[in-house]
Amino acid sequence: MLIAALVAFLFFGGSGATLMTDNIDRLHDSIKSELSKGSTRDAALDVAGKMKDINKDYGKADGKAEKTLIKLIADYDTSAADLQKHMAEVNKSRSEYQQKMLTRRFDLKKTLTSDEWNKVFSAESDR
Repeated sequence: MLIAALVAFLFFGGSGATLMTDNIDRLHDSIKSELSKGSTRDAALDVAGKMKDINKDYGKADGKAEKTLIKLIADYDTSAADLQKHMAEVNKSRSEYQQKMLTRRFDLKKTLTSDEWNKVFSAESDR
């Protein structure tokens, strides 16, 4: 079973969902600390909240897919076609996640001015 877990880690180590959680939290904190209360700040926080929801949903789905992969790898009778089908589904899900997150990034860009953007992201990089 250890080998199955290691192989699954190789496939799933790069999804980025776990790392994104910290980044989204820092983004949220930067928006709150750097932008004045008002409709722009509220809209930016709304986008950050949507990013957090997308990330949470993807993390759950990714965890389930990883468990399925471990079972497939550990099962002697699993064919290459079975593994390829599963990995194709994983890659599709990852691609959809990335597209959703990019869409929200551009939603945030539409919400903020260039100066606001720079304030939020310079504060985030300082953390």
